Amino acid sequence: MGFFDLFRKKPALDTDRLVINITENSVDVNGTHIALPCNIDSLKYLFGHARQTVHPARFTPEKNYNYTWDKIGLYCYSKGGSIVHNISVRMNGEPDLSYSPSSLFSGLCTINGENWFDVMKTAETEWLEDEGFRVPVFKRTTIGKYSLISEFTNEDISDGTAGIPEDLKNIEIEIH
Repeated sequence: MGFFDLFRKKPALDTDRLVINITENSVDVNGTHIALPCNIDSLKYLFGHARQTVHPARFTPEKNYNYTWDKIGLYCYSKGGSIVHNISVRMNGEPDLSYSPSSLFSGLCTINGENWFDVMKTAETEWLEDEGFRVPVFKRTTIGKYSLISEFTNEDISDGTAGIPEDLKNIEIEIH
């Protein structure tokens, strides 16, 4: 990637036909390897301009940033604004945060070549216990150096199972 490529208006990848495969060592997007953590400029180069949401510093001296690609259903998180620590793919549900993409991801997402949902539905359920109630919050699995998390779209799933893809909101990919 050359210096002037950073100012491209058109993304390097065909964002209308994204294929994401999460492997033990990288996130492969249309054959391009992304290893977390990475620089936000490399993601902007691949996906194009991102909407930026800045969160004030509360517990650390650095501000936190979210970068969102609304059209393609992707967003990421960065402490300080330049190094990306996780990437999320919005699969289902309504946008519920200021930085949630307005569109769902319409491409193909796999984990080691398997359908994302087939892997995540068998992942471990993490629970929140509050005032005697036990609520499933998300599914988590580990793939190599990555932790993959899928939040439930509906808190009424009391048994913590995900029966259909619409039961899970996203796939968050982060270093564990």
